[in-house]
Amino acid sequence: PIAVVKDTMSGTNQWTALDGTQSSDPDGKIVSYHWSQVSGPKTEIAYPDSKYAYTFTPSAENTLTFKLTVTDNEGKTSSSIAKVMVKS
Repeated sequence: PIAVVKDTMSGTNQWTALDGTQSSDPDGKIVSYHWSQVSGPKTEIAYPDSKYAYTFTPSAENTLTFKLTVTDNEGKTSSSIAKVMVKS
């Protein structure tokens, strides 16, 4: 599989989408998605096991880093990192 995510910008104190829909598996299909936070002020991740997850941004400017791990029908995994730059 190939995990694909993009960096994004967001305002403070709002829900922001994490998009894993560009991830693919050329010789099969992706059977699971999992988002986790790597760095930045700890925040909630809504729907961490779906293509789209959402995170609530902090009240001050910062950078949050998230990892998407995808698993295919053969049990192989791939991960990619996305940064959310929070600006006020």
